[in-house]
Amino acid sequence: MAREGWSVTAVEPDPSALVGAAAIRALAESTGTSIEVVEAFGEAIPLSAAGYDLVVARQVLHHAHDLPAFCREMARLSRDGATILSLRDHVVSGPQQLQPFLRAHPLHHLYGGENAFTLAAYRAAIQGAGLTIDRELISFQSVVNYDPMTPSEIRERLAKIFGPFSPIVRLALSPVPFGAVASLAASLDRRPGRLVSFLCHKNGPLPQTPEGLTS
Repeated sequence: MAREGWSVTAVEPDPSALVGAAAIRALAESTGTSIEVVEAFGEAIPLSAAGYDLVVARQVLHHAHDLPAFCREMARLSRDGATILSLRDHVVSGPQQLQPFLRAHPLHHLYGGENAFTLAAYRAAIQGAGLTIDRELISFQSVVNYDPMTPSEIRERLAKIFGPFSPIVRLALSPVPFGAVASLAASLDRRPGRLVSFLCHKNGPLPQTPEGLTS
């Protein structure tokens, strides 16, 4: 986006030269790309309300220490009507799924930084910040979520859910368009750590109440 002429700000709390802020600066310098880097956590970004046109949070919200505060910061830095994308965040059905998810995560034991929230918690935090959810994409509803899995793998996983009836289900699903199969698989998906993505926009300011009237 920076190469295409956008004014880009990257927010990154980790100063590391391997995966953090220093790595972003080095990449920008080596490619001759202009990117402002702010070292901060998403709950408290030291920028004035800059009126950004687009906010992208890729695999970020599930790391939040304070999810509502994080979403309020995204809203604060966006102009009215701006687009906000939250991509590939981990979902649990409830507290009982969190520890199984963390135990199974391949990296959590190395740095302890993973987390997951319920869909209701994500929705409440986003909407509570004054953002409108235009599209909610769960697990298999978008390649954004299910990559690197392939459509054929998703069909096979769905068929296996039905145990001894899997061969019949596999045969029945073969002529069904993948979009319908993906939607069915997503509706049945209860894995701890499954992914969700949100496409949102920032609402305009609330209308002013005329003096002397109450709303």
